[in-house]
This record gives sequence, C-alpha cells and structure tokens, in this order.
Amino acid sequence: MSRPLFNQQQQFVRVFLLLAAGLLGFGCVAVVVGTLVTGVKNADGSTADARIAGEITGAIAFIGAVVILICAAVSWPAARRARTILNEMTSGKALAHFEYPDAFWRAWVERDTRGRRWIAWLIAGFVFVVGGVCIYAMLTPTDPQRPIPYFAAGVFALVSLILIVMTFALFGSYRRRRRNRLLLHAECYILPTAVYIGGDVAFWNVQMRALRQIDLVEADPPYLQLTLGMSRGAAGVTRGVGIATLAAGGAGYAGDMINFTRIPLLPEQVETAKQLIPILAAEAGL
Repeated sequence: MSRPLFNQQQQFVRVFLLLAAGLLGFGCVAVVVGTLVTGVKNADGSTADARIAGEITGAIAFIGAVVILICAAVSWPAARRARTILNEMTSGKALAHFEYPDAFWRAWVERDTRGRRWIAWLIAGFVFVVGGVCIYAMLTPTDPQRPIPYFAAGVFALVSLILIVMTFALFGSYRRRRRNRLLLHAECYILPTAVYIGGDVAFWNVQMRALRQIDLVEADPPYLQLTLGMSRGAAGVTRGVGIATLAAGGAGYAGDMINFTRIPLLPEQVETAKQLIPILAAEAGL
C-alpha cells in the first residue's frame, strides 16, 4: 500500500518559520547580554562596552529572521499549490502512477543523493566563512578605550560557533532525512502540469513556472528528464531588470532558475513514458 503523499513545500514553510523564531530569540538574547554586561570593569580598570556588539548581533539576527520570513511567505503559495496537486493525484486524476521495487528504487536514490552532496557542502562552507567574519566583527571593539569584556566576548563567540555548528548539523540532517524520505516514497504520479516523485513535487504553467523541455534519456536505468524554469515572459522580465541593474553599476541577473526533475523508468514503464511526452509537451506549449 502506498504511503500518504509528502508535501515538501509545506515542510519548507515550517522549517523557515522555526529558523526565523530561532534567529529572533538569538537576537534578543544578544541584545540583553550586551546591555547587562555594559559598564563592567575590565582587569585594567577600563569600562567595558558590549552594548554595541549586542545590538549589532541582534540587528544581524533580526535581518536574517526577516529574510527567512520572506522566504516562508514566498514558499506559501507553492505549498498550497502542492496540496491541491497531491489531492488531484490521489483522487484518480493522474495520467500515470509508477511504483518501483525496493532494490531498483534504493539504487536510484543513492545515485540521486550522491550528486547533490557537493551543493550542501558548498552552502555550509559559505555559512562558515560568513559566520567567521561576523564573529570577528562582533569581537572587535568599535572604541579601543571601551573594550568588550571577556565574558561578553566569550558568550558572543560561543553562541555564534554553536550556530555555525548547528548549520552544518542541519545540512547533514536534511540530507539524511531527504534520503530516508525518498526511500519511503518509491512511487511517481504524473499529471498534465505536475509530477510527484519520491515526495518531491514539481509543477508548471502557474506562478511563473514553465516546463521548458522534456526528454527520454537512454541510460541505465532510462529516465524522463523534465527541464523546469521560469516562464519565458517572466525570464525576459528578470533579464531586462538584470541588464538595467548592470548598466546602473549593480550586479546583473540573467538566470532563468533552471532545474531538473528526473523520473526513473522500469522496462515496462518506458512505453507509457513515451506516450506521456507529447501530452505533457502540449500542455506546456512546447
């Protein structure tokens, strides 16, 4: 019996909200600690000032929380759309429903997750570098005559290091959870404008998303590859904005946010996949 379908977009919204709450809490603690230890005498008799460091830390955390909340707001429409799609799939509106044997699916998941590891490490490395710069900035007094006390410096450094370590742990946990989730959902549903594969939902023709290309790749095993990106109109607008920004001296943006969804095929599923290609292409206007 198939397991209940998993709404990955909805899970993203939950995680974003939890991260935002954590950052807000960390920012509040930093401001409170900085305020409490301001005025403490250092060993040389000078008066320490950790208030500025606390406020800077709190401001960085607050900005990060706002950015994450914006990500949650942007992800909410996709989560609602995914819920509608999953309801349609389970109500018998799917064009096809593929189920996979355990050995076949496990081999495919191992291959899929292996290719994504470098991306997770790249993001975690970026967070580590940025976190190191922030720690250095927090521990550098703005006024040499009013240094940050050792206690406050230790608190800021310790909490920041904990956040960096937690970031690495969260990436590792996400990779493990995603792999385990994929292994649990060894099936694929295909609608005219959406697919569900292993718990991942991809859709197009709404929210500026488009199916740009669909191919049957002859490999071992063969698979359908869906090339998804922004609709051509939306991509044209972003390129125009990017060119204008570049001309004004800013950083230009000309990407179409291309990504790929791959659907593995058993030998008996290949013919069905060939029949689906013109249907999906017609719905996408290809």
